[in-house]
Amino acid sequence: MKHLLLISTGGTISCLKDTDGSLKPALSGSALANEVPELKALCSLSVLPLFELDSTNVQPEEWVTIAEAVNQNLDRYDGIIISHGTDTMAYTAAALSFILQNVKKPVILTGSQHPITEPDSDGRKNLPDAARVAAASDFPGVYIVFDGDIIKGTAASKIDTKHNHAFQSITEPRAGCVRSDGAVVFENPIPVTSQPYTFCPKLNPNVLLLKLYPGFRPEILSSLILPGKEPIYPAVILETFGAGGIPFHNRNLLPVITSLIAADVRIYCKSMCLYGGSDLSVYEVGAEAEKAGVKNLGNITTETALAKIMWELGQKS
Repeated sequence: MKHLLLISTGGTISCLKDTDGSLKPALSGSALANEVPELKALCSLSVLPLFELDSTNVQPEEWVTIAEAVNQNLDRYDGIIISHGTDTMAYTAAALSFILQNVKKPVILTGSQHPITEPDSDGRKNLPDAARVAAASDFPGVYIVFDGDIIKGTAASKIDTKHNHAFQSITEPRAGCVRSDGAVVFENPIPVTSQPYTFCPKLNPNVLLLKLYPGFRPEILSSLILPGKEPIYPAVILETFGAGGIPFHNRNLLPVITSLIAADVRIYCKSMCLYGGSDLSVYEVGAEAEKAGVKNLGNITTETALAKIMWELGQKS
C-alpha cells in the first residue's frame, strides 16, 4: 500500500458556514480524511495541515510555502495530495510545475465545488480519486484531479463556478481519467525525464496581467513608468484579441509599449481566447506588435503564463 501525504490548505472542500451564512475554510486535513473513510482502503495516509485559506487569498507567497512543504516531504512519501480551493487552484498547479522542476513523484491537487460535509459533495469523489492517481501513477509530475479528469498542472483552467466539472484541460488533451470503477487511466501523461529534480522556489510576483478591450487607453500603460524611478512592474502580460492583436488605430498602444520596452519592461502577449493560442504572424495587428518588441507566449493558459513569468523573473533575481 502506498504511503501518501495530504497537505491541506483550505478551500471550499474544507468550508463550514460562518455565523452570517457565508462559507469559510475551517476543517483541517484530518477532518477531511475522516469524512472519506474509503481513503483507508486506498493508501496509508498522513496529514499535514498547512493553512486554512479561501484560495482567493492564496498568493505567490503561499505557492512557495506549499512548494516547500512538498519538497521537504518528497523523500518520505510515495506521492503528495494537496487539498486546495478551486478559484486559484490552476495558478497554484502551474506555479508548482515550475518550482518543482522534474519532480519524480506525483503531486496531485484537488478540491471541490461543495463542502465535504455536505452529503452530495463532489469532494467525496475528488479526494479518493486524487489518492488513486497518487498511489497508482507511474507518471510523476504536478496534476489536478477533478471530476474524474487528470489534468497537467500547466494545462488547466477553471471554467465553471457551480457545476462539478469545474476544470478543463485547455492547451492540450487531458492527461487521463479516473474511471467510474476507480481505475486510473493515463492517456497523455507528462513525459518521464532523466533530468534531475531541482527545487527552484524563487518567484518575482511583480508581474502585471492586463486584458485588452475596445476603448483600452494607452495612458493605462504609460502610468507604469514614473519619471526618475524604476518601472513599477518589470514584466507585463497583455491578454490580446484573437491570434494576438494589439490596437494601433485611434487608441494606439504601440508607442507606449515601445517606451516600456526601452525602459527594460518586458511585454508579453497571449490570446484572451481559451483555445488556439496566439500567433503574431497572422495579422498586421500582431506583426506590428512583434516589430515593437512584444514577446508571444503562444498556446498557454493565463494561469501558466503568470506563473511562468513570475518564476522566470525569480530565477534572474
